Amino acid sequence: MISRIPRNVRRMTTFEKLNFDNQALKQLPVDSSPDYLIQRPVPNACFHRVKPTRVDEPKIVAISEDALKLIGLDPSEFLRSDAAEYLSGNSNFPGADYAAHCYCGHQFGNFAGQLGDGATMYIGEVLKENGSRWEIQFKGAGKTPFSRTADGRKVLRSSIREFLCSEAMHNLGVPTTRAGSIVVSFDTTVIRDKFYDGNAHEAEPTSIITRLAPTRFGSFEIIRRGGPSAGRLELATQLADYTIKTCYPQIEDTEEKYKQLIKAVSEKTAELIAKWQLIGWCHGVMNTDNMSIAGVTLDYGPFGFMDRFDPEFICNASDNRDGYQGRYTYSNQPLIGKWNLIKWAETMEHLVPRLEARECIQESYDETYMAALISGARSKMGLFEELDGDKELYESLLTAMLESGADFTNTFRALAGVELSADGEVNDSTVEKTKEFILNNCCYSAEDCQASPDAGSEQELSMLRMMLRHGMLDPEQQAQLQENLAEYEVKMNKFKMTNEEKKVKDKEYWDAWFTVYKVRLSREKSNEGRKRLMNSANPKFILRNHILEKSIQMAEDGDFSEVNRLLELFKDPYDIEDQKDSTPEYQSPPKSEDICLKVT
Repeated sequence: MISRIPRNVRRMTTFEKLNFDNQALKQLPVDSSPDYLIQRPVPNACFHRVKPTRVDEPKIVAISEDALKLIGLDPSEFLRSDAAEYLSGNSNFPGADYAAHCYCGHQFGNFAGQLGDGATMYIGEVLKENGSRWEIQFKGAGKTPFSRTADGRKVLRSSIREFLCSEAMHNLGVPTTRAGSIVVSFDTTVIRDKFYDGNAHEAEPTSIITRLAPTRFGSFEIIRRGGPSAGRLELATQLADYTIKTCYPQIEDTEEKYKQLIKAVSEKTAELIAKWQLIGWCHGVMNTDNMSIAGVTLDYGPFGFMDRFDPEFICNASDNRDGYQGRYTYSNQPLIGKWNLIKWAETMEHLVPRLEARECIQESYDETYMAALISGARSKMGLFEELDGDKELYESLLTAMLESGADFTNTFRALAGVELSADGEVNDSTVEKTKEFILNNCCYSAEDCQASPDAGSEQELSMLRMMLRHGMLDPEQQAQLQENLAEYEVKMNKFKMTNEEKKVKDKEYWDAWFTVYKVRLSREKSNEGRKRLMNSANPKFILRNHILEKSIQMAEDGDFSEVNRLLELFKDPYDIEDQKDSTPEYQSPPKSEDICLKVT
């Protein structure tokens, strides 16, 4: 039975009085052997006890008080002279129990065996007086049995990206892990190959972030063949029972409980990915070990918010080479989410037959995803009524964005400028003004298209044609290449247009879409609250990669003002009342060379 918080524990507390109860380590198998620095398989365990490795002269450089309030920490705690000692792992929290999580995963579609927390540590679980439970983790606190050849450390680039995006996603309304703090040590350094070009010579300061996070799919995969606990079905049963107890207590203890768990996780995952799609966000590495069993966004690596709309947007540069061919594109995310669920459910085949589990996932996931997507799309377009054709209207809007090179975020935000009169008539002048904004500010010129990172070249086109002409492929590959070639030629033709030709084509796309949109708006029964609805669904600010990069560069020079400025800005990314006065750099699309930057 999971304990409840004692009545005498205060609502806000100190580092020393956090109410740890650490149920995961009490209810799941733990390896407590002292050789935690030796890299090795860890069989028959879900965790391995570890100790943080000290850093010299740690300094707190960013704090999310909102996140740390979730575990009851009083904001005054962060002003203490020893606060950085606690948040770096140098000083132990009383009641904490440090451990590294053992998990496996499918990486880019292939089972990778034991992975585990190579740079992350479970600190413990804090139970709040309202019954909520938060697992605290450190990222970058030192080596674990799962660090392999690495050092268990993080550097500022990855820590700042995770810290800011975790908090931004929360305030965008997307379920996510939270980030509480960044601590940096300029005296404890590590060597990194910053540009992945083989030149790992420059020492960089280490950083540690505090993360609040639940568990992940890969925990179950330790029982797979090739995993450290291969064939130990009872471990999967333990994990399933623990997940039900902690994450899905509404599931009743019946013969159907494991199927109900699969259904519940499928629905939460579908709702989550629909939210990603609606804000134009790409995860970048949707491996099974980066998926949360609780349906929250987990592991912020080479993520990216789209600038110009592109369904084939790849935010992870590693996903565009080594034969991966864009597995984790924006358009693939819903399919990959379902694929990951199927792989997770396979570990519980002894509890729910494989075919039955797959059918459950197919039905619950698809239905939930589409319902969440269309509901969100209606809000983004300012539609209260649920009418046939709304899905097609949304899809045609995305097509207009794609063909004209429109900015995803700013285009949706601009639509709130279309006004209806009290009697439901569309104000044509506001339509024209909105259209003009989209055409002038959200669409890139032909030269910009050619300069963008995803622009093709005549050389690439010639190579594809040569492969077809010389019969270098089997029939199936040839058919696929012919299809790709046709798409590529259309894309290249668009790049060959002059600016004036592109402006004419862009206007045709948007004239056609707004004609249909006006008809749909006229069928709305009320205009009241429409702009507020749209502003609450269409963010004013997103954490574009070029904005993040500026904050990282400043931080690497010792200036964290931009990191903290962004943290403050993204407390209210929607600015529903349009009251926030910001500099244009946080709203404007990036320069052509920075459009849809990829990160490794």
